[in-house]
Amino acid sequence: MPQLIVTEVTEIGNSFCVAAWDPQRKTMIRPMPNQNYWAAELVQKINLAQGTEFTCTYLGKDWRSHPHRTEDTNVDPSSIAVVSQNFWVNHKERPQEHSSINQLFGGKEKIQSTWSRARKIFVPENTVCPSLGGVRVSARTVKFVEESFNGAPPKLRAHVGAGLLIKDNLSVTCVKLRKEWASSGLDALNKLIRDTDSLHLRVGLARPFDGMPQKCSVQLNGIIF
Repeated sequence: MPQLIVTEVTEIGNSFCVAAWDPQRKTMIRPMPNQNYWAAELVQKINLAQGTEFTCTYLGKDWRSHPHRTEDTNVDPSSIAVVSQNFWVNHKERPQEHSSINQLFGGKEKIQSTWSRARKIFVPENTVCPSLGGVRVSARTVKFVEESFNGAPPKLRAHVGAGLLIKDNLSVTCVKLRKEWASSGLDALNKLIRDTDSLHLRVGLARPFDGMPQKCSVQLNGIIF
C-alpha cells in the first residue's frame, strides 16, 4: 500500500485539495478520495496537515484532463490511515526540487498580465506538464503582499523574483500561510520567511473556472522550511 507525505493543503471552498510526495515512486500525487476533494470532516478527523504521513489504496487515474491529470489519483477514503505527523520538520529530505517556476512547468507558462513589475502567469488547459512541484529559491527573493481592487477585501499574494527582475505574482492558497496572515498580519508573515536562507516553495496550478476559462493560474500552495 502506498505511503504518502503531505506537501501542501489548500482551500477549495469548504473542501481541501491535498498534494503529497510518494517516496517509493519518487513522484508527486494529488490523492482524491473517490475522485473528490477532501471533505473538511475527513481532514479534521485525521488531523491532516503538511507533513502528515499516511497510507492509502490507489484506485486509478486518467479521468481528468492535463495538466492536472499528471498527478490526480483516485484513492479509497476507507483505506486512509495516518502513520505520523510533522515529517518535514523531523527529516531533512525534500521532494524533487526545481531551480525555477519556468523549469517546473517546462517553459510552458504564459503571461496573463503585468502590473507594477509583477506578472500573473498561467499554463494553458490540456498542456502536458506537471501541475504542481517544488522550487528551491533564496528567501530574499520572496515577499508577501496584499492586493485589493475596487474596494474588495485584500487578497494575499506572493511576489517571487530577484533584484530588478519582473516578479512572478502568485495567489497564496496555502491554509497555513493564510491563517498566519489572518491572525498575525503581513509583516509577521514576511518576517517568518526571513529567518531562513532558502525556501522550498510548493507551486501549483489552479483549475480553469468561469472567470479564467482554459487557463490554469500559477499559485503558491505552501512552503516547506
